Amino acid sequence: MIMLSATFKLSDRFGDNGLIAVIVLKINATELHVDTWVMSCRVLGRSMEEFICNEMLSIAQQTRLAGSSSGTIERAERTSWSSGLYDRLGFEKISDDGGGIAWHRPVHEPLRQLTFYVRGPTAMAAE
Repeated sequence: MIMLSATFKLSDRFGDNGLIAVIVLKINATELHVDTWVMSCRVLGRSMEEFICNEMLSIAQQTRLAGSSSGTIERAERTSWSSGLYDRLGFEKISDDGGGIAWHRPVHEPLRQLTFYVRGPTAMAAE
């Protein structure tokens, strides 16, 4: 299993938002699992969610992953913004055990084509 982390920064015409997101991915032969995805609330709804998802799917495709990507949203008051995130990003809900919701998305589906004014991840590290 490979662990990969990436950080994202955002600057726009209104100023520098600095570090706005961190993701930690677990990758094995058949699955990329979104272990951790933390984002600043200052940038929600500005297409960064889509950009980061496309980056994760691109990583899965570059590593020639055979299967799917998945993620789990744990229930907590502070994660209410994310309740529709995976659905909006093309993931399918596969279980809801009361403590968290598990999501799945085939990695070989076409990436959503958006116009981004964003550069790629500012840092990546693998273990």
